[in-house]
Amino acid sequence: ALGSYEAQVKNSTWNVNKEGFAVVKATLQKMVPGNATCHYCGQQRATTIDHFRPRNLFPERTYVWENYLWACNECNGSSGKWYHFAVFDDNGKFHEIGRHPTQPIQQPISGVDVFINPRYENPLDYFQVTLTSTDAFSIQPLDGLNPKANQRARYTIEKLKLNRPTLINAREAAFGEYLDWLDGYINRKNDANALSKHINRLRTMKQYHAVWEEMRLTYLHRDLARWPTLIAQNPNTLGELDRYFSDKRNSEVLDISFISV
Repeated sequence: ALGSYEAQVKNSTWNVNKEGFAVVKATLQKMVPGNATCHYCGQQRATTIDHFRPRNLFPERTYVWENYLWACNECNGSSGKWYHFAVFDDNGKFHEIGRHPTQPIQQPISGVDVFINPRYENPLDYFQVTLTSTDAFSIQPLDGLNPKANQRARYTIEKLKLNRPTLINAREAAFGEYLDWLDGYINRKNDANALSKHINRLRTMKQYHAVWEEMRLTYLHRDLARWPTLIAQNPNTLGELDRYFSDKRNSEVLDISFISV
């Protein structure tokens, strides 16, 4: 017998199948670039198995493969997702159901998850990396989201602290690395073998793929009427995009997406 809900929760957190989780860990590492990319924030510091639906709330999901993600300690720790989880009930009402270990064990209400699940949802359907001077290189909700999707995006950003300073600095550094890659692309245009290797290098760059996606999408979907003004206001970001992507020698790189590879 499974026992009471409280017994199931205690069993899921205390009696862990360490051998089984070692296999899960190894498999998740193979699923991400560089073995250490956090499913949530993209940094190369993932070392923990995250139960997307926390096992201290949903003990029946403790050994469900579809419930696992590979995450860093910041996202999957006490300062991140550990004590936070929310659902929308059948009427669309928001409920925070996360529980601190000092709180009593009570079975949560059922509902639709609020956190964006990067294993089954494309985060770029909810988030954008800002490339303008205001909040540059921060993660913000995508423009035009419906109210519920916007709430999901904001909740995920806030609880996972996706705009902590280390991440903003790292995204800015990644932006520079992608610009350097574009320089190399132009220099290899006349050598098919070298160019092929260079394109493969882009696809194996280990972290912050969202920055590249935002770079190409920002240019592809630019407002042509406002573009010159935006370039003048943001010469180090949008100005650089225009310099590289408007070059006809680079036009095909706009088709390179990590989402499709």
